[in-house]
Amino acid sequence: GLYVTIEDISQRKLYEEKLTNAINHLQSTFDAVPALIALLDPVKQEGQPEDFVISSANDALAKFSNIGVADLIGKTIREVYPEVDGGELMKKYADVLSSGTPLSIDYYYQEKKRWFSIVVNRQANTQGLILVAIDITERKKSESEQRQIEILTTLDKLKTEFFNNISHEFRTPITLLLGPVKDLLNTRSIPAIHHSKLEMVERNALRLQKLVDSLLDFARIESGRFDVVFQPTDICEFTALLASNFRSAVEKAGLEFIVKCEKTEPVYLNRPMWEKIVFNLLSNALKFTFKGKIEIVIKSNIKHVQVLVCDTGVGVSRDNYGKIFERFVRVENVTARTFEGSGIGLALVKELVEMHGGTIKVKSEVGSGSEFIVTLPKGKRHLPPKAIHELNDQIQNLTTGDSFSTEAIGWLSETPRQHPSRKPEKKSILLVDDNADLRDYINGILKFQYQVVQVSNGAKAKECLVKGFQPDLILSDIMMPEMNGYELFHFLRSSSSFSTIPFIFLTAKASEEDRVEGIERGVDSYLVKPFSAKELLATVKSRLRGSTQSTVAA
Repeated sequence: GLYVTIEDISQRKLYEEKLTNAINHLQSTFDAVPALIALLDPVKQEGQPEDFVISSANDALAKFSNIGVADLIGKTIREVYPEVDGGELMKKYADVLSSGTPLSIDYYYQEKKRWFSIVVNRQANTQGLILVAIDITERKKSESEQRQIEILTTLDKLKTEFFNNISHEFRTPITLLLGPVKDLLNTRSIPAIHHSKLEMVERNALRLQKLVDSLLDFARIESGRFDVVFQPTDICEFTALLASNFRSAVEKAGLEFIVKCEKTEPVYLNRPMWEKIVFNLLSNALKFTFKGKIEIVIKSNIKHVQVLVCDTGVGVSRDNYGKIFERFVRVENVTARTFEGSGIGLALVKELVEMHGGTIKVKSEVGSGSEFIVTLPKGKRHLPPKAIHELNDQIQNLTTGDSFSTEAIGWLSETPRQHPSRKPEKKSILLVDDNADLRDYINGILKFQYQVVQVSNGAKAKECLVKGFQPDLILSDIMMPEMNGYELFHFLRSSSSFSTIPFIFLTAKASEEDRVEGIERGVDSYLVKPFSAKELLATVKSRLRGSTQSTVAA
């Protein structure tokens, strides 16, 4: 017969529906997770390296792999990611399977230049694994940047400490140079020839002292160890006194020097700092002004005092305004009396002005001059109360003026050029360097054996040659204003009239890169500063001997 069994499965259907919904929800959640997730089953093939089949994966992993989820299932890791060096990685996955100990590693996927945090664990009640990989590239970048910041901060601190320590160390030998030299200069029995050499030593020791003091000031500012005292000061009287220290240098340069001041109530100044501000601004004006005037103007209003240092010099373009006050940066392609300089003078001025609660800005046009405007607030509310010293005592004499004015006068000194009308009895040398003292020193070494003609830069050397002077050898610095040594060398070698003149570079650029650059340009010889008199004479004789032999051979 026919038996019919009727069973109510409504409850079971309800459970199946709930289970399906739960699975679908779980799958949706699984696919929505941004991490890369895969279920892996081991592949056991005798003699083959460990590998795993992808039994399940989410959308994120499929998109990352540029393949659909359905196409991803059933493939092994080595098939889908052949570029991954999976030997060690697969062994680690196999260890998780055998030991049950989870694996957590950071892994760099070279193919896509991404970092992943990978966690692998054994699935419960199965012989498979679950792998979760989270993209941590941005975190790694952030960590790397943070490490870089920490490294740079440490290096900056070490640099500051080094400048501080080395500057202090320099001060002792500089003191031991200046002291005995001053004593000898005050001795009347010193012959004139030795007296001039001692003056040269004193000038350059003062220049070195100026540079060391500037570096030490920067080190103190950065380390927060710059102890300052601000006291009420007649800014007109004090600035005029400081300016007078430069008058002889400015007038020797043939420039008009003007100081104008509107009387104002005392301004709170740190006097040693103000000296450096004024001297650096005047030094900068003289360096770049060849005709016209240099002027200091002090103006006053209700809230501020303005100090303007104006010149009729070469000026700078607006594009270079931002570079003027940067440390160790010098504006290129600007005509100056000398190329010498550390690039820290105006940067230090900015720091010192800001420590006064003030600001500094520049107005300039190429060919029309420059105007540096220092604005200081009146009163003392902007200054630290502990740094205020109310006693308005007498303004003392200058402490740093000698080094600035002496260096400035050195820019103006140039031995008159000679243009021999006939071939001299001695071999002739054209000496090209923008440092007057170095020219005098080298001339003192060579003048007994050679006729030495001195000029201060490549442009004047070129002028000298074009006017008919044919030296037997040229000694030239590299870093000079108007025309540098490389440009002069290129002019000589590209000219049929001067291409055979032996050429020796005098340079402080002594690194391997600088030498390679010189060789690539075809330079004959390098003489690295500092050099001895014997080394200079030997190099000159060698080059002249080589030149004579080449002429005879020709």
